[in-house]
Amino acid sequence: MHRIPAGRYRHTELPHGALESTRAAASPADAAAEPVAKPAVLLHHGITLSSASFAVLNANESLAYVLADAGFDVWMANSRGNTFSWQHEDGAQAMRDPRYWRVSMDEIALSDLPAQLDRVLSTSRTRRAAFVGHSQGSALLMALLSERPEYNDRVSVAAQLGPVTFVKEMAAPFLVGGVTNKVDQILKRLAWVDPMPTRATAPVLAGACRRWPTGGSCAKGMAYSFYGPSVHMTPDDYVEIGSVWPAGVASRNLEHWAQMMRREGEPRLTKYDFGNNCTQREAALEGVAHPFYESCNAAEYGAQHADAPPEYDLSKVTAPLALFEGGLDVLATAADVGRLKKALRPGVVVYEQLYPTYNHVDFVFARNALHKGDLAEVLMRYAPRSF
Repeated sequence: MHRIPAGRYRHTELPHGALESTRAAASPADAAAEPVAKPAVLLHHGITLSSASFAVLNANESLAYVLADAGFDVWMANSRGNTFSWQHEDGAQAMRDPRYWRVSMDEIALSDLPAQLDRVLSTSRTRRAAFVGHSQGSALLMALLSERPEYNDRVSVAAQLGPVTFVKEMAAPFLVGGVTNKVDQILKRLAWVDPMPTRATAPVLAGACRRWPTGGSCAKGMAYSFYGPSVHMTPDDYVEIGSVWPAGVASRNLEHWAQMMRREGEPRLTKYDFGNNCTQREAALEGVAHPFYESCNAAEYGAQHADAPPEYDLSKVTAPLALFEGGLDVLATAADVGRLKKALRPGVVVYEQLYPTYNHVDFVFARNALHKGDLAEVLMRYAPRSF
C-alpha cells in the first residue's frame, strides 16, 4: 500500500505472499505508526492497474492527491500480481515460482483486502474507514463484505467507480475477444503467470509510442481495445498513463473473470472454478500435476459445489454504497450495474451518479474530472465523527 501523507515503511503483517506495503516518503522519519487526525480512505485499483493509477497525474488532478487535499488520510492498496509484487520479501526468485501466482480474485478479496483494511484502521486509530474501489476494486469489497459480514461495520461508505461485479454485458473489444478465444486457458496451460508486466509494456507505450509520428495514437489504440474511447483524455495522456499501465496481473485473476463471462444463464459473482476433476488434486499432492491444476471444486468448497463454485451472497452487504457510473463504460455497463443494484438489499445504495461522457478509466485518468469533487463530498458526509 501507499499512504498520503507520511514517510516510508514496509508492511510485513500481510498474509504470506501478499504485497509488501510501501509509500512515498514525505520526510526522512518513519511516521507509519503515527495516527493522522483525518478520516481514512482506502483506494483500490482495477484489474491490470496499480495504486499508481490514483497518482500518475499531477498533484492537482490525481485522485489520491485531490482527496488528501480535501482532508482525508489516503491509503492506496495493491493487488497481488501487479508491479509492486516484485517487492516481495522473498525476492525476485519467489516471483518466478508459479505457486506465487496462484491467486484469483478470491485470495485478493478474502485474504489481502481485510489485512489491508485492518492496517488502515489500526494505524489511523479509527473505527471505520471509507473505501473507494475502481473496476475490480469494487468487486473485491463486495466479495469481502458478503463472505465476512463483520467488515460491513468497518466501512463508513464504499464508493464504487465503474463498479465491475457482473460481466454479462461487458463489451471491451480486447477482453471479450480474449474470453471468446479462451486466451486465459492458453496462458494457464503455458503457466504464463504474468501476461502484462509493466517492465515489458512500459518501454513500448511510454518509449516507442512517444516517438511515433502519430504521437500517442499507439498507446491510445491499446487503451481503446481494453476500455473503449475517452473524450476526456488526449493522446499525450495515454503516453503518460502507459508508464504505469498495464501494471501486471496474475493470469488466474484474468481466468476467474473469464469463467464468469463464459458461464451460461443468469450472471453471478462466484468464487474461482477449479473444475470437477478431483484426480488432478491427487496428482498435485504427488508433485506431478501442472502447477495450476492443484484442486477441484469438491475438494475446495465441498461436495455440494462439485459442479459449480459457490456464489457470493450480495444480500449480506450492508455498508452504505455510492455508485459512480459512466455512460460510455464498456466494462461496467448500465445493464450489469443494474443487476448489481437488484442483487443488493434495499437502501444499501445511498448515492448514485451517472456521468454520461465517462468511459471506464476516466474515473482515474481523466483530468479535471467532475466526479472527484462529488466523491470527496460523499466520503466526508459519511465519515465517522471521531477519526
